[in-house]
Parts: sequence; C-alpha cells; structure tokens
Amino acid sequence: LAAHNSSRLFPNLKSLHIRGNEMGDAVLQALSASNLFPNLSSIDVSENLIGDVGLQFLAGSSLLVNLCFLDMSGNQIGDTGMQAFAASSFTSNLSFMNVSRN
Repeated sequence: LAAHNSSRLFPNLKSLHIRGNEMGDAVLQALSASNLFPNLSSIDVSENLIGDVGLQFLAGSSLLVNLCFLDMSGNQIGDTGMQAFAASSFTSNLSFMNVSRN
C-alpha cells in the first residue's frame, strides 16, 4: 500500500474484505494512510490481531468518511481504541459496526 499511496488505483472499490490474515495494527495504519480506496463503504478486517493502536489510526483517517459497514470482530481492541473511535469526526455515515470478541 505504501508504494502506491499517492495514487488512486481503486477509485470504484466499495468493499474491502481482508478477514483472518493476522496482520495486526499495521493493516489499519496502511489503510488509514492510503488514498487507494476513496469510495470504500464496507471494510471487514475481522480476525487480524488489531489492537487499540490500529483503531486509533483508523479513527483519525478520512477513510471513514463514506464507510457504512465496519467489521472488526475477533481482534484485540480495548477501551482506549474504542474511545478514540467514538471521538472520531469521520464516522457520521457508519450504520453497522461489529466489535464482538475483542
């Protein structure tokens, strides 16, 4: 992702499912810093060993602006990450969020 950060390779991509890859916080750090997916409305990053740091990256990202669906179940998110996410100004379109099994 970092190598293509300045371009928009997937301008029409609406849904990104990268479930169960155990990528950790780095996956949300890379997605949050990327301009590759400007129209994402659905993200499934469940079962990726994501913790508070990863969710903090996402909370500060404009990647959330069009997001309606977010599945982060089966990760390692705690109170700190959820507080950062709750304070995000980018979540106004979010209508579904799964954070079970964290």
